[in-house]
Amino acid sequence: MEYTDNEYIEAFAQLKTIINMMPEELKSKIPQDIIEVFDKYTATNVRFKYDYSKSIDEQPISDLTRDVLADIYIEYLCDENEKKGYEAIIQDNINNIKMIYEDSNLGSDDIFKKNKERIMQSRIEREKSKQEETALVEAKEEKKESILTRFINIIKNLFINK
Repeated sequence: MEYTDNEYIEAFAQLKTIINMMPEELKSKIPQDIIEVFDKYTATNVRFKYDYSKSIDEQPISDLTRDVLADIYIEYLCDENEKKGYEAIIQDNINNIKMIYEDSNLGSDDIFKKNKERIMQSRIEREKSKQEETALVEAKEEKKESILTRFINIIKNLFINK
């Protein structure tokens, strides 16, 4: 999407305010040159007042600001597992958009029906993957417990046999 200079100036003012409100431990993870861009291109007459009684989702910020905040969060603030999850969602969205364009010769009702089916299938596959990961972790924990139990039993047997 194309944005105007004024939209960028407004978004930079919003981003500057939001980032300055972050705890230092989070703010320090964002490269200084990115923060400097927001500072440099924020017009002095453009102000954004953050309403502390509202969550970030309820703030009157632009879509551009939300997009940049999401990028900053994914790139610099979230951990690797979260990052992989977000990247998978983004890739699913890209794939769904590509499929819509591939199916553009279909009628609009067919496209949306087909896309809905693909999205549901993608969600089911992601959920299966999560369940398999959880099962694997649980199996490893059970194995650890059984090793620990065996070790305790060996120690007990040493004392009982003496």
